[in-house]
Amino acid sequence: MTNAEKLPLAKHACHIRMGVIEGTHSAKCGHPGGSLDIAEVLSYLYFVEMNVDPKAPKDPDRDRLVLSKGHAAPMLYRNLAEKGFFPVEEMSTLRRMGADPTEVKLLLQNDFQDTMAKYQIIKSARLYRQEIAIAALNSTTSRILAAQAADELLNISGITASFVLYPDGDMVIVSARSIGSANVQMILEPLGGGGNAATAGAQIKNANVKDVLDQLIDSIDKFYEE
Repeated sequence: MTNAEKLPLAKHACHIRMGVIEGTHSAKCGHPGGSLDIAEVLSYLYFVEMNVDPKAPKDPDRDRLVLSKGHAAPMLYRNLAEKGFFPVEEMSTLRRMGADPTEVKLLLQNDFQDTMAKYQIIKSARLYRQEIAIAALNSTTSRILAAQAADELLNISGITASFVLYPDGDMVIVSARSIGSANVQMILEPLGGGGNAATAGAQIKNANVKDVLDQLIDSIDKFYEE
């Protein structure tokens, strides 16, 4: 990036910093410092690097940003506002009760076909060991839908762990979640997977769903027996 290209980006970062200060001052609370030090990063991502369009927020080919730095939320909101996802004036409602959630609900709506496909995955799940839901699909799906279905299965009373398996070319992909004693990372490690105790995944090459399901069941049994 040339200096001529950096200058407008630096000006934009300064502009949104001021917006964050105004928003947190209006809210009378917040952590502006956590936002100010990430201004250049988010400015570059949203206005140079990332493929995002407020006119097509559900574009399946859009880029996704996962921001785990909670104190930087005001900076994320400001960039989304400046990008056109919602009016900049809405920043004055930062951290306040009573804001109109309609636009947010519209933005977060799921595609009809994707929603139906997700619930078909959930419908196919079978109960194992009285608390584990396993959905083994015979046809491929998207990783996002598989992950969402695994998350959704944990909303069912009594379910403490979930696994979604599906074929993808010459591989079988597994998405796993847990809110109980089952450590899904340890369960998937014998299958070549990884992650953490609550969220894990695996990609098994040159395999079919039936064989991977058998391996998964065996690994679950060994985990509980040990």
